[in-house]
Amino acid sequence: MRILCVCPKYYPRIGGVATHVRNIAERLAGKHDVTVFVTNTIRDLPVEEELNGVRIRRFGCIAPHDSYNLSFTLCGAVRKVCADIVHIHGYDDLTPFLTILLKNRRQKCLFTLHSGGSSSEFRKALRIPYNMIMSKIMQNVDRIICVSEFELQHFQRVLRLPKEKFAFVPNGVDCEEFRGTPCRKTGSYSLLSVGRLEKYKGHHRVLRGFKSFKVLHPDIKIDLCIVGNGPYKSSLQRESELLGLHDYVHFVSWLPQREYRSLLKESLALVLLSDYESQSIVVSESLCARTPVIVSDNSALADYVRQNLALGVANPDDPREVASKIESLLSGTYGQRTHNYNPASWEDVVARLIRIYQEVLTSDGNKHPR
Repeated sequence: MRILCVCPKYYPRIGGVATHVRNIAERLAGKHDVTVFVTNTIRDLPVEEELNGVRIRRFGCIAPHDSYNLSFTLCGAVRKVCADIVHIHGYDDLTPFLTILLKNRRQKCLFTLHSGGSSSEFRKALRIPYNMIMSKIMQNVDRIICVSEFELQHFQRVLRLPKEKFAFVPNGVDCEEFRGTPCRKTGSYSLLSVGRLEKYKGHHRVLRGFKSFKVLHPDIKIDLCIVGNGPYKSSLQRESELLGLHDYVHFVSWLPQREYRSLLKESLALVLLSDYESQSIVVSESLCARTPVIVSDNSALADYVRQNLALGVANPDDPREVASKIESLLSGTYGQRTHNYNPASWEDVVARLIRIYQEVLTSDGNKHPR
């Protein structure tokens, strides 16, 4: 098959969508013709290159605060590509909206949403008309793919499209790589907060919960490592200083995969207090590494709490509740909840996608077989 992936970010950018698309594109490229069209705000990246069998074309875009990622040139280029499948990623960006409108009618189109909600009242207000418009436009999409049960149920309700048009394909994770990574335990405990440094990701909540814990237990050797990069970094650094945590909080922009896996495996816990998540790859990685997880009990993160795989924080804005969850890990009352965790691998994800691609290509355009 000739497959064109359209996405807002791709390697070397980091993030959930970039990780997802790279993992499926490189595996698909083993047997299929795969091209990635991606919006780009980094000037020193090549316009065209090939990485691990995947052809990549980068397009300039309008991206205020590194959001929305609107590229007219990308959308126009999609129309000219001879592709059997156009697989679009990212409901929260504007390029997919325009790509669907402008694509060639002969191109079969799939859309993976990667969306769990909105972080601001302004964006929530914008979502109402946007969802109404997208409900109409998505009628031109052959299959809508959701990465979590939460996302599936949410968008079936929001878009009001036939259930047969939706499919569930989760993010994958290379569990064996995490479980095979050596663990270098140190004498002190380390908490992790991993993800793009934006306010909705909740790193500031982790900082405040960590401060509350340190006040209650000043003698316990524990530090916090915040892994990621983004526009909220300077605010987090200032807050760390104001809270008197300078000696205990470490900011790491990026780590090679092997070092990241080791850090994840040797940590006391991953703490993810986002406003929302469509499905968190880093939570799955932590569970594969046998590292306990503390999450906001909301959006797709609530699925992990419901399955008894993570400790849920009902009110992540309450530092005392966050501190109490950290306390339960150290006291041993949490217990090990990760032994039976068996997520889909990226190979499983690609196999599911290929089946969907084949179904779409053989359908008559009016039916959506499973």
